[in-house]
Amino acid sequence: MDPIEFHKKLNFYSQADDPQDLATKIFGAPQQDIVVYSAVAVKVMKAIEQFLSENAKQISLYDLPALRELQHNVERLSIWTKGALEKEDYKYLRTLEKTLAASIKLTKNNADLAINPDSEISLDDILSVADEYHSFLDLIKLCMIGKYISPALLKKTAARINETGMREFINEADMRRESDPHIFKEIMRLFFLHAPLYKQAYFFSLVNNETFLEDIISALPRDITQLDLGECPSLRDQHIENMVSRLNNLQSLNLTGCNLLTDATAVAIARSPNMINLQELHFHLSPLLSDASAWAIAESVNMANLKTLIFSCINMTDIAALAIAYSPHMTKLQSLSFSGSPSVTDEGAIAIATSPNMSNMQSLCFAGCRELSNAAVIAISNSIYMANLRILYLNGCESLTDIAAISIASSAHLNHLQELNVMRCAELTDEAARAFSESLNLQNLKTLCFSGCTRLTDTTILWLIESPHLPNLLNLNFWGCDLITPEALESLKKSRRERLAALADK
Repeated sequence: MDPIEFHKKLNFYSQADDPQDLATKIFGAPQQDIVVYSAVAVKVMKAIEQFLSENAKQISLYDLPALRELQHNVERLSIWTKGALEKEDYKYLRTLEKTLAASIKLTKNNADLAINPDSEISLDDILSVADEYHSFLDLIKLCMIGKYISPALLKKTAARINETGMREFINEADMRRESDPHIFKEIMRLFFLHAPLYKQAYFFSLVNNETFLEDIISALPRDITQLDLGECPSLRDQHIENMVSRLNNLQSLNLTGCNLLTDATAVAIARSPNMINLQELHFHLSPLLSDASAWAIAESVNMANLKTLIFSCINMTDIAALAIAYSPHMTKLQSLSFSGSPSVTDEGAIAIATSPNMSNMQSLCFAGCRELSNAAVIAISNSIYMANLRILYLNGCESLTDIAAISIASSAHLNHLQELNVMRCAELTDEAARAFSESLNLQNLKTLCFSGCTRLTDTTILWLIESPHLPNLLNLNFWGCDLITPEALESLKKSRRERLAALADK
């Protein structure tokens, strides 16, 4: 029997008015007179003794005042049936009395340890050395019976849930959903308040039943600020509609990989005044979303606090980019991604780059936008509205040439750039690296990815590691650059070690 059931049953028994009422509570129906019919008394004794014996582990864990109430009723039972029991029946009474006494002794030990508020030993201390309690589900059950578990311990244990533990937790939640709705809601509240986002996503990835999912969403804490529904296989538009009607303080929402969602989801989010605090919204790998989703988000005053917007959807086009660029509600955007949207072209990228509404932009991703050309990168490089840009992803933009690299290197507006990814831009040559190495504008650059740029040679590495203008460049990636030799890569590693040592000395 799990802790919740045990405590419910023990408290139920302990609330009996007298031994006759105790018999009724144990067997769920009125019984014959316990004084007149000794068989009923014996049956009660056996039932209580069995209950205590089978739950010895639970008894050993907690301080249980209810046991003393139960003992009081057993004492009354002994008095009531004195002289009425058959001689051989007294052995059941004696066994029960011994079991009760031993159980109460165990609970007194607990009162001296974890449960006593005046004790120097806390429940957290007990849990930290007792492996059997390290299950998040066990901690939840302790909370359910009124024991205080610190938020720090709940968060630590939630972060450690493995697949087995998560499935056990989900099964427990599903069972409680049917039998104890109030307990189910409390279980969900505790989980979502303490589980890190990646564990939330893992939880939802294992929920396949749409009705169960609906109940989970209905049980979410209304004031939850971060929610990750990524990879949830059964998530549909109606679940999101329910969610946005209930939650009123959501700041971050991840819907990555939720393949069943359509534009109706974006419309529901955009139209809900409850979403006014939303700052992060992720629609990565959402194959059914179209430009209509971007329009809905861009046109909504409820989305005016968005700082991060990920629209990595295969059906997005320049229309989506234009909607974002020209929206007066998108002025707080700091991170925008159209990764994996091959129909976003120069038109959309240039609109983003040249819009005064985008002046807070710090991270811009056009990865996989194969139609992007040098013109788009030149627009980004020349735009005063891109002056806050820290991160620029152009990986997979196959048409880019050294002209794009030179425009970045010569840009006075990109002097805050810290990370640049031009992976698989196969037209780039050593001249791109030369431009970066000679630039006076890239002194903040920390990460540069050239992986898959197959025309690069050892000369690229030589220019980059010897450049006096790239003092912070520590992360260089050249995977798949087949013309670069192992010797050059070893020189790169040595240079990185020397730079790290120099930074440590500072």
